[in-house]
Amino acid sequence: MARGILGGLSDYTKYHFDREEAIFTKYHGYELKAFHFEQHRQFVKQMGSFEEQLNSNADISAEMAAYLSKWLVRHIMTEDKVFFDAYTF
Repeated sequence: MARGILGGLSDYTKYHFDREEAIFTKYHGYELKAFHFEQHRQFVKQMGSFEEQLNSNADISAEMAAYLSKWLVRHIMTEDKVFFDAYTF
């Protein structure tokens, strides 16, 4: 089950990050862009690590769920909010 969730999340993450980074790139004045993009890269790296662990039959469901819930809430409620509060669309 965790493999299926991770696979779907990986696909959606690529789509979402590509779109979000295109928006950020359009607004050249956003000084935290490089930092924000690096957070995306670290998230993708962690997803790769989870995938490797799952492939070696490690039971990481609880660890993965905790990481995802913490990261997504923090990232959306702080990092994404900083950008979107800075611009009026």
